[in-house]
Amino acid sequence: MNTKLIILTFTAFLGFSLMFSSCVNQKFEDPTTCSQVDLTANKTIAELKTIYIGDTLRITDDIIIEGIVTSTDQYGNFYKEIVIQDETDAIAIQVDASYMYNKYPLGQKVFIKCKDLYIGEYGEVIKLGSTYEEYGFTYFGRIQGDVVIESHIINSCENAPIEPAVITLADVGSSYTYKLVKFENVQFMGSELNTTWADVENLETINHNIIDENNNSLIVRTSGYANFAKDTLPDGSGYIIGILGKYNGDYQLYVRSTDDAVMNNARFKEALLKDFSDEDLYSGGWTNYVVEGASWSVGTIGGTYGQCKNYNGTTNVPTESWYISPSLNLTAFTAPFLSFQSAWGYSGDVLKVRYSSDYDGTSDPNTATWTDLSPSFYTGTTFWTWQGSGNLSLPTNTKYVAFVYTGSSSSGRTWEIDSIIIDESK
Repeated sequence: MNTKLIILTFTAFLGFSLMFSSCVNQKFEDPTTCSQVDLTANKTIAELKTIYIGDTLRITDDIIIEGIVTSTDQYGNFYKEIVIQDETDAIAIQVDASYMYNKYPLGQKVFIKCKDLYIGEYGEVIKLGSTYEEYGFTYFGRIQGDVVIESHIINSCENAPIEPAVITLADVGSSYTYKLVKFENVQFMGSELNTTWADVENLETINHNIIDENNNSLIVRTSGYANFAKDTLPDGSGYIIGILGKYNGDYQLYVRSTDDAVMNNARFKEALLKDFSDEDLYSGGWTNYVVEGASWSVGTIGGTYGQCKNYNGTTNVPTESWYISPSLNLTAFTAPFLSFQSAWGYSGDVLKVRYSSDYDGTSDPNTATWTDLSPSFYTGTTFWTWQGSGNLSLPTNTKYVAFVYTGSSSSGRTWEIDSIIIDESK
């Protein structure tokens, strides 16, 4: 039998059929199969979650839940997971399958026969799935096999996409975990403009941040496998829709496609805040360029703050170390300013605070043009006395600000900075 001939013949027949169907008004059944199933939910999703008490649990009762599919793997940002939602809550179901959007499209009402499934936790979020063995240990994971999956996840003949809950960034919390939500009047941080949703070349997932006018923020997480990973983030303000996930304490929004992010309005003024409360020197896009000597770090004695010192426990090390802001976009401001708190100990050079409109963000900062600011520093004799810098005016074309530590082989203060703010003068 000539296999190639059969394939070509079928292809030709399919092409003819498609051409014919485009000329004749016929109604075909939806490719998503369904039947009038005789199933009734006997628990809500919220009630199901209450049976989880901290350890992965096999469900032995004949529990049936129902919900509307709110996620889709069609665009690559959801991987082997279906999210459903009812009027009480939402839950993710881990499945070892691909192209699930063909079987379970957005808005599809499904019944979940929970008996013999497992309810467990991944990244501090309760999910449904199964278990698997590896190296003698049992782990919570995905439901395996199409037959098994379809015996637990049963389509109804109803498709009715739900509307997302409109909430603010300040509302984000456990009551919305894995629900479909919508945030209005938000924008991506200015430091992330002209970047892509994810790293498509290395297939790496990237976190970006949306903010509102009150400087509340939320992570937007996108897979490097998403088919929109290479697209540039929208540069205006507007709304964004997605599934509100959570992983190890961090809330994260997952959009289903770029249609979920419509930001065609003008950007609003974006204040920049850095208080080191997360004990992360680099969060928010801050960087440290060490020309020589010591690096900046996070200090945790009596609070959290950024610090730099050139004493290594034995001797002073010649140091020039720049702590540099993320890229700034102050064009919407009329009178932007920088302010911060500082403290110091020992003897040595005064901390320099500078701004630049031509630094590229990655090169040796000494190759760019910088202008010194004149902050207020403590001038007394008691070490580690905090003092405010005052509001230091910045031009609207400022791209970066920097805190520049210098020290020699014979001297060097320890400098601490905190509560960095770039905002509009009121």
